[in-house]
Amino acid sequence: DEINRRIVTIKTKLDDYEVIKSKGICPTCDRSISNASIYSKIHQKMEELQGLEDAMKEMKYREEELEEMKEKIIEYNKAKEEAMQLSDRLKALENDYANIIKEYEIVEGELMPLKDKRFNIDMEEIKELEEKIKKIHQAEWWLKRYNIEGIEDIKRIEEERDKIKNIIELLESRADIEELAIDEYARELINTIIALEEESKGYDPKEYKHLLDIKNKVYDEIRRLENTQGGLKARLDEIHKKIEEFTYLKQVLEQAYRYMTFYKQIRDDIYHKRLPLELRSWAFDYISYKASEYLRIFDIGISSIHLREEKNSIKMRCYGSSDLVDINSMSGGEKVAVSLALRFAIASFKGRENIDFIILDEPTTHLDQERRRALVKLIAKLAGYHGLIREIIMITHDAEIFEDADVDNIVRFEKIGGISNISIER
Repeated sequence: DEINRRIVTIKTKLDDYEVIKSKGICPTCDRSISNASIYSKIHQKMEELQGLEDAMKEMKYREEELEEMKEKIIEYNKAKEEAMQLSDRLKALENDYANIIKEYEIVEGELMPLKDKRFNIDMEEIKELEEKIKKIHQAEWWLKRYNIEGIEDIKRIEEERDKIKNIIELLESRADIEELAIDEYARELINTIIALEEESKGYDPKEYKHLLDIKNKVYDEIRRLENTQGGLKARLDEIHKKIEEFTYLKQVLEQAYRYMTFYKQIRDDIYHKRLPLELRSWAFDYISYKASEYLRIFDIGISSIHLREEKNSIKMRCYGSSDLVDINSMSGGEKVAVSLALRFAIASFKGRENIDFIILDEPTTHLDQERRRALVKLIAKLAGYHGLIREIIMITHDAEIFEDADVDNIVRFEKIGGISNISIER
């Protein structure tokens, strides 16, 4: 905004100069103005205008850079926070993963004997068990076929068998059992007796119960192993799921690490190297610009001051309307004006242009009489220039420098009889 204001001011001034150039007369004092003088002033203002426009372009460019840098800083802080959260989560998951692996190893150790017990059974033993189970099924089928539901039915059949055997024994002395089939009913009964004898050969109720108990135990063991296997499979599935989560988190952390490395490079290259240099360069440009502005108010023939950093020192150059001005060739008043302009420019830089007042403490020390009076005139001129600085307070022991000086108030402090006395002279 300040640069735009100055551009408008300079353009207005250039329009005034064009009017003066066309008429050749100063509108203020009605004196004739030479073309060389007015062209010099126009040239000077054009240079100032060009400098301001270049400064505006540079500020806009830097503003864009800073906005971009600001966005990158926000992204960096966000990525950094997310990376820290992911890092904490990864540590927790790593602990969980380590615990799960330990539990898995314990279960695996418990499972191995069971696997050996289940899958390393002797083949001959398996065949014997299968054969016994087959016999058990045959016995169950036979019992079901003849409606035998318990020991009482078996005892009944055994009693009938014993009776039939007794009959057979009684009849063996007279004829073969088949010869007793005197009719169809007897033949059917005899055939049933023969079949029962054949089928019941070798039947032992104790052996049957023993085989049935073995079968039930084997079935129970198989069910227990299947349940254990199902639980282990669920645990393994959970472990695989955790491994997939760890793989994803590892990818996220690797990406976060790349971001952090990139932003660390930005911080090292820009904030620690380029930014301080850029800030110093910008500060020197600003102070040079403001010092030149103050110096032109004094109207001592010096139009601009330039500060530049060279190695470990700061160099200052002063320019007139067309050429470099040697500082050593300046008069005492000109040196005071340059010094004062620099002080005011630094104050403006520190105060961000919001300078309501400036206090100068003993500014006349080490100055001769001529420079003292020149200092007062310059300060009075600066204070009255469009209210650029609203108030300037100067503390000094040299009261004589205010004679014939255009100042608002002179406040005198004196100690009389050990008591401070204050008086206002103007």
